[in-house]
Amino acid sequence: PCDHFWTTGLFEHPCDNWPKPSVKAGVKVFDKFGSDITPTLMDLELGGIAVTDGSCCPSLVKEFSRAAWAAVFLDQNDLEIQAIVIGPVWRNVLQTPQAAEHIGLLAAADFAQYEWSARCDCTSVINMANMHPQQRLASDLQYAGLWLTARKFPGMQLLSNASHTKAHRTAAQIQLLSTHEQAIAHANAIADEYAKKAVIQCHSQPTPAQVSDLNENIELVQTIVQVLAKTLTLFPK
Repeated sequence: PCDHFWTTGLFEHPCDNWPKPSVKAGVKVFDKFGSDITPTLMDLELGGIAVTDGSCCPSLVKEFSRAAWAAVFLDQNDLEIQAIVIGPVWRNVLQTPQAAEHIGLLAAADFAQYEWSARCDCTSVINMANMHPQQRLASDLQYAGLWLTARKFPGMQLLSNASHTKAHRTAAQIQLLSTHEQAIAHANAIADEYAKKAVIQCHSQPTPAQVSDLNENIELVQTIVQVLAKTLTLFPK
């Protein structure tokens, strides 16, 4: 065959026709039982403690990577879950785990309406949250732009403190913690679970036909490369 595809093994970048990361929409809200209460988002009074986390489904083809975040709001007094908010890492930001971690805390600031504290298992996020606002804008900080954008969120002025919490504790380890820290650990596990779900729920997914076409192209390229490799051995050195 003389087709360019067969002679070179090259085909159009699959992401040209693949669903792009979300632009604006995609935020969802759940109650403590896991029921979707997204329509009530604007009516919720959130604050207290926000336990945030980020997740990413990486790919060797970076355009295929998708990231998302989750924020679990706890009542300051009884430590009951107020709401679980999830959302995507939007298209204009790199789809990475670190971006998801940063946006998770900053999104919590966007939704907080009264004094709150932040707990996160990402040390770099906590370090930035505890910096002076001007220090967060240093040119050598990769996510300074996100923090610059978040300066306008009223919730940033309501943030009382931010501290680190250890991730992926076992049930036995959680039992050894104080009642307060047990609630934080459980909320961290929930945030981790929902952030992973958000990667699928908050981004548009490819159709079965798109997945099938991509797999077919990959199989064809593998065949072409194998043919080329065997053919080259026929030529004299």
